[in-house]
Amino acid sequence: MDNKRRGQGSGIVATLTDRAKHQTTTYKLSTSKPLPDNTNCMACSDDGGFLTLGHSCGVSVWCVHTMRSMADWLQEEMEMTSIKMTNICEAFYMIGSVDNMGVMRIFLYHGKDLFLVSVLNSMENINQRSVCLTFELFKGGDYGAASVRCMSDTWLEVYRFPSESWIREFEAAAAQKEEESESFLPDSLKWSAVSVELKIFPPQIPPVTEDDATEIITYCLSLDELDEGLRTCSHHFLLSCGSCPADVQVKSGLPAAVCMWWSGSHNLLQYFFRKSDQATVDLKPDLIWPHTNEITCSAVSRCCRFVAVGLSNAAVCVWDRLAGSPLSVSSIPTQTSLLRVQFVDYWPVCADDYQSATLDENHLMALCKNGAIFSITVGRGAKSITTELPDKPQNKGDMPTITESVQFLRGLLLVWHRDGKILLEDVIHNTPLCTLLRPASYHIASPCSPVYALNAKQHSLYIRGDPHQRRGCSAKRENHSVLLTFHFGESHVIKHYIASHPPSPPRMKKLSFEDLKEDFTFYLQERVLSVDERHAAIKHTWEHLQQRRENTTAPHK
Repeated sequence: MDNKRRGQGSGIVATLTDRAKHQTTTYKLSTSKPLPDNTNCMACSDDGGFLTLGHSCGVSVWCVHTMRSMADWLQEEMEMTSIKMTNICEAFYMIGSVDNMGVMRIFLYHGKDLFLVSVLNSMENINQRSVCLTFELFKGGDYGAASVRCMSDTWLEVYRFPSESWIREFEAAAAQKEEESESFLPDSLKWSAVSVELKIFPPQIPPVTEDDATEIITYCLSLDELDEGLRTCSHHFLLSCGSCPADVQVKSGLPAAVCMWWSGSHNLLQYFFRKSDQATVDLKPDLIWPHTNEITCSAVSRCCRFVAVGLSNAAVCVWDRLAGSPLSVSSIPTQTSLLRVQFVDYWPVCADDYQSATLDENHLMALCKNGAIFSITVGRGAKSITTELPDKPQNKGDMPTITESVQFLRGLLLVWHRDGKILLEDVIHNTPLCTLLRPASYHIASPCSPVYALNAKQHSLYIRGDPHQRRGCSAKRENHSVLLTFHFGESHVIKHYIASHPPSPPRMKKLSFEDLKEDFTFYLQERVLSVDERHAAIKHTWEHLQQRRENTTAPHK
């Protein structure tokens, strides 16, 4: 990005920043309509047309424009705790849910029909049931992933969904429903089976020997000092970036790998999706990214080129997957560990600047255990810049609980606080932008884990609000949760931050080199630009690893 364009982009935000220094604007959330009983989760469709609700009786799909229920899947005593939604094609939607018993279900929605197409972990034997801990749907509905626990074992499963077959079967089922009317039985429908792409268990920690120095993966795994308790995992889908092995499934817009880390581990592991008819169990990682300290959080940039890892010593390492080396290592000036790290979408004012901006600068946010929030700016050939955001928590009620980068607002972070306060922070310029206030008669339901959804197409925020309890009031309607809404485009302050960007991650076409010569040239250019910082980081890392190796292999007295 040239200096002229940088100045133009900064000028627009500078005016708003100066205004924010004098007074933080306040906006009120509007009340929409009552929600179903115990609405525990919600999600928006990719096209912004529908809102899916998970509640104590099942799943409901609402039209965003009319806020009316379009379809329901109801079952008594079925408490939904997590829900995801994505478009699989025009007017067809996939919904993934998890209930309070840890059962994962996949639904298909179209028109006025909502069908259950798969139960991923059915509980035929209650004594050996598997419980879903976390579940994710990849955009487009081709893949899903879940961390699963059974007894004392925990593993990650990656699913491949037969979306095209399901659409054909859905159309046949909808026609059958219309013909049979009252005699139609949804449970009698047959749907294509889901395939398990990968099943990944925690790697076994090998014993340390002198020969391990020649096997980097074995050696790095041996450095993990893990407790004998239950382990959890965090994962991210990865698009292809640079060259991939010949037997890896590479399709435009679909993930080619998954990266993950286990609680208590120092290593980030990557597994490619191989061309195989059966899931491979007891896999060894294809790539390993070692760190000197325990991993506490991680994030992947929207283009999937950069991976950020937060460590227990309050350091943030940003890896460049294309160059195959760290882009930067930043130290957060805090005495506590990191709870969360994430990339902040910052789209330039000019659409032509996508390429240069994402290469020159990346903006991240780090949330610390003591409630402090830091912005981090990193780039190739430049030292990282770390700045603490203002308004540090003064008491427990002011502690932030949830932070989320709003993908359609340039450089803005949505911050939820324990006392129910909702802030929009300008991460790039380190200033609070505005505060969102609830109606006086309502409070934010469970502010430590709020029920909300962002609509990227309609530029809206939906939140569950609960009424304040009134003494002597027993009427159910007086205690009914409602849907609170806020439209960012209606704010004269926020609308300047709204940016439309490509539906698919930028730069991937240019960065997916098929020619080895181009790939090698780009790799050398990246190394020259970051030579000083890279050498310092590598020297520090290997000195620490060597010291740990000497301490581990030294004979016990």
